[in-house]
Amino acid sequence: MKDIINITSSQFDNKSIATVNARELHAYLESKQKFADWIKGRIQKYDFLENQDFCVINLGSKGQGGHNAVDYHISIDMAKELSMVENNEQGRKARRYFIECEKRAKTGGFEIPQTKTEALRLAADQAEEIDRLIPLANAATDLLSIGTAST
Repeated sequence: MKDIINITSSQFDNKSIATVNARELHAYLESKQKFADWIKGRIQKYDFLENQDFCVINLGSKGQGGHNAVDYHISIDMAKELSMVENNEQGRKARRYFIECEKRAKTGGFEIPQTKTEALRLAADQAEEIDRLIPLANAATDLLSIGTAST
């Protein structure tokens, strides 16, 4: 499954949990609301809790006379709920994506193809990744050989 929303890790009460950037989710969901109104309204309406469902990241001032820019890192559970209540096709896709990501995490991230088409797609994806990594591996080998030759 192609990553449609970047999943990272954030600290909530000294625990590392999987999160997504709420701005990224908001953009993917194609909400017509301004981001700040959307996220604040959803937090209030659905009783999300800071340091449990989300954390606030202060990005600093937007410039002279501007307000402080704020990002929200939200838990996967919160992201699923926000996707579901958006009640559109993008929301349904995002929710299914988060559910699939959780399944992959529980199984160690291994995808087991169920059909020949899935197996071929997985093999093609892996071949593309190998092709992308070969030049990096060659460059690293070259750098190591240069460093070894000079000592």
